[in-house]
Amino acid sequence: MPGFIDRGWQAIYLGSPSRDDLVRAVGRLARDALAPTTLTDAQKFEISNNPRVLKLCQKRQYCADKMKDLGFRTVKAGEGTEWYQRHKAVQAEINSLKRQLSDSRLNQAIQEFHDTIDTIEINNQLQGIKPTEVLAPSTIEYELKERAIAAKLFFQSLDNLDESQVFQIRAKLIRNLINLCKRQETPRLYKASNLRKRQRTAYEDRRIEGIQNPNKALQPDDTSKGFYKRPEDTVLRCPFCRCDEEAGPQKRNFSFARIDGLRKHIQEQHLDLRVPNEELICPFQGCSAYLAGTMHFFNHSKHKHGLCLL
Repeated sequence: MPGFIDRGWQAIYLGSPSRDDLVRAVGRLARDALAPTTLTDAQKFEISNNPRVLKLCQKRQYCADKMKDLGFRTVKAGEGTEWYQRHKAVQAEINSLKRQLSDSRLNQAIQEFHDTIDTIEINNQLQGIKPTEVLAPSTIEYELKERAIAAKLFFQSLDNLDESQVFQIRAKLIRNLINLCKRQETPRLYKASNLRKRQRTAYEDRRIEGIQNPNKALQPDDTSKGFYKRPEDTVLRCPFCRCDEEAGPQKRNFSFARIDGLRKHIQEQHLDLRVPNEELICPFQGCSAYLAGTMHFFNHSKHKHGLCLL
């Protein structure tokens, strides 16, 4: 089946990130985490003993000795003299040369690492040497048990199993995939814009202020238009999702922070899929009222169940 569809089968069956997202993430890796980033003490000592560096150091010392002959105890005391300017220029050459040698030596160390790391790891595996960092087992928790069973069966070892046992595992896998197609998981939450964050923060601050001071009514302002105080014991859940047996437990029990979020969810996920005057049964638990259409549902939910969605 994965050969006939242009999608990552792991994302479909296991609910993991899509193949394109994984390839894009790997392509953004700038370097190997084990590659060297700085020089070792031995490499730094090697640069300090470079013949070119030693020659410049001798020239710098010659300039310092000349300033001492002129009666200056320190190099700083000889500032303004010709030998001080020469000493300063030689010191700049030393710093520039050391920086060039350090960069070149670090690039060489990184290249040597990439040229030899595979051979070192293979030799360690052949000698039975375990890696210092042991990979922790996956701790993925699936919302739906059908997806969890499918993921377990996909990676179950078929060694030492006869043909009938393998056939039973495949049949069980197919049954779970069929059941998985009938279930619904909780939609992924996307990052909200800064404006919506500020609106929610302002509303929450005013809501807390209303709890601490009940006599002060919560009125709309410029930052929270249309958001009014509601009873604290009111839990905003979608009645359609609550009565949907195919929905996952997180989706059935998901509570919305604001009434406008619930209104948008019901409108886009449930009512827009219906004909405007399509008949339906009230989705609220314990209510089986017959509703003539979408507007009838809005009026019924407001007057009967106290949920204003308009």
